[in-house]
Amino acid sequence: MKTNCNSSTEIEACSPCGIPVSNSVTKFSPSQLNVFPNPAKDILHFEYESPENELMHFTIENNLGQQIAKGQTSTNRLKAVEISDYPDGIYQLNVHHGGQFTSKMFHVSK
Repeated sequence: MKTNCNSSTEIEACSPCGIPVSNSVTKFSPSQLNVFPNPAKDILHFEYESPENELMHFTIENNLGQQIAKGQTSTNRLKAVEISDYPDGIYQLNVHHGGQFTSKMFHVSK
């Protein structure tokens, strides 16, 4: 069993713990997720740009990592989220789409 994995070929064949290892990484461009206004007060708008219109899921987390909102929408469609009851602070919008994940931080300021 190999334990020194230095090249991509060796990484794919490497299995020191008995679990096959893959070096594939899902690539995405953070610029695909547009969030505005930032800072926001009452409504946060976001849009995930994609070549095709498909279902995507999103979550919003506070600065403690607690999920405070979730939902789904279609890619290439502007989504508005009511945030008027969120206290001032930094939040993270997470988007999951077709095996890809991206996130953006936004600020709530009243």
